Amino acid sequence: MKKRSSLFLLALITSIIGIAQPNQTPEQRARQDSIRKISEQDHRQLMELLGITSLRPGANGSDPNAPNAANYDEAKANPFPTNL
Repeated sequence: MKKRSSLFLLALITSIIGIAQPNQTPEQRARQDSIRKISEQDHRQLMELLGITSLRPGANGSDPNAPNAANYDEAKANPFPTNL
């Protein structure tokens, strides 16, 4: 029963965001574009209200020599950094 409900939930989510519908009708595509546009406007407005001018980049998982490289080595992890 749990597996069936989780599969249903996954199918529902993928159909909402359009992953499971490669052959969308123009109306479906227009609706998704409209939702995306409204979401981007909302994000921009919220950033302005909070006074946030830029977002920091996330971890770079493809280049281990990058300054913002992802660190998966527990020996390098420092739970008590001094340079805050």
